[in-house]
Amino acid sequence: MEKLLPEKVIERLKISKGMKILDFGCGSGRYTVPIAKTVGNLGKVYGLDKDIDKLQRLQKKAEKEKVTNVKIVLGNENVNLDRASIDIVLLFDVLHHVKDKKKLLKNLYNMLKSKGVLSIFPHYHFSKEELLKTVSQGGFFVLKDEYPDEALYNFEKKE
Repeated sequence: MEKLLPEKVIERLKISKGMKILDFGCGSGRYTVPIAKTVGNLGKVYGLDKDIDKLQRLQKKAEKEKVTNVKIVLGNENVNLDRASIDIVLLFDVLHHVKDKKKLLKNLYNMLKSKGVLSIFPHYHFSKEELLKTVSQGGFFVLKDEYPDEALYNFEKKE
């Protein structure tokens, strides 16, 4: 299974103008910059990573492509953006690196707007069953839709 194409992610998640997206573990911005172009100037994409070098590459990539709505965030599972401010969180090929998954899920739950979506691409690191068990801890999210051929799982914030 290859990495997901950014265009496929945008399509599957119905990302549109004005949305606010958190790309948790964004690396150098494979998804961050294309999504930022899609959400436009009324939207915002937070590119969060714990690796400063990757974030600097993301910053250069955004500048090169003249994207001004990317906010670089150095951080980890202790991230704390404004409550109920994010439409979609991407956790792509990163959840297996997180030590305190329950804490991360609680923080993401608090940041997501009502009906907000947590999108996970486990890329070989979790079976579907393991992923569902991991994400269901704490009772914050419910599986909304899945694309097994792409190993993409979208969870909706429980109200």
